[in-house]
Amino acid sequence: MKYLINRLIQYPLLIGLGGLLMVYSLSLANRPPHLFVTVNSLHEAKDYLSGAHKNSLLLIDVDSTLTMPSDPYLRRHAIQNHKKIYIDLVANLTANQNRFFKHLMVMESSSQLVENDWPSLIIQLQARGIKILAFTAAKTGPIQSIISSFPDWRYEELRRLGMDFSTAFPESILFTELQDFGNDHPGIEKGIVYCGHQLSKGELVRPVLKALKFTPSLIILIDDKWENLEAVSQAIQQSFPTINFIGIHYKAMDYIEKPLTDERIFRQRFKSLVEKAKEIAF
Repeated sequence: MKYLINRLIQYPLLIGLGGLLMVYSLSLANRPPHLFVTVNSLHEAKDYLSGAHKNSLLLIDVDSTLTMPSDPYLRRHAIQNHKKIYIDLVANLTANQNRFFKHLMVMESSSQLVENDWPSLIIQLQARGIKILAFTAAKTGPIQSIISSFPDWRYEELRRLGMDFSTAFPESILFTELQDFGNDHPGIEKGIVYCGHQLSKGELVRPVLKALKFTPSLIILIDDKWENLEAVSQAIQQSFPTINFIGIHYKAMDYIEKPLTDERIFRQRFKSLVEKAKEIAF
């Protein structure tokens, strides 16, 4: 095909630009397409999940996709409403302190589902033999002086809400060749992938597939952040060009109820979390 394209370039008057583009398109025909869609609810996402099969891998983001804090003061809309206060409070945190601060935010209240249909949908897909992993930008290991294992806390919260991903990968593995802050490493524990705060989700695609000993024909990622979809898509194109990809930009958090929050209470709550992050991390 490369030879044919080169020959056609030598005779542009005979073939014309349209024909050249047509032949170039044919040269890419064997590369599977990457589809990106935006949905506002699980109901809208179901059409894109219906084509998943036993040779598919479904990756689902956790925070603001599967779950959100039960405390309205810790949700995204409250941070947006009091953005200046939030920025001022976290401005002097180091990168390592900031990642602990974000974990403390998550653990400050119990989790609740973004949509109540999540557990039943996951169970239905698992019953069809589809491998499903949760995929989170969180750390492995302990939160110093708070809990001995953040992955254990996360697993129990998700299981309490009716979601268990351990069937896809029941054991634990650390990707010691990859580095996160504070000598941590990304990894997988009980079906939940932890990419940490120093690496993109795309950089975890290769080690995750290696750990699973599985090369799917289709990967689907559901995430509330567009940049995560792009990072995973790029990683697949570079390392696994025969794998299809569907990136589902999930925006249900934009449509949940947004209770009013008091500025004074918000400042107190987040000031306490910032001080705690400074105590446990450098």
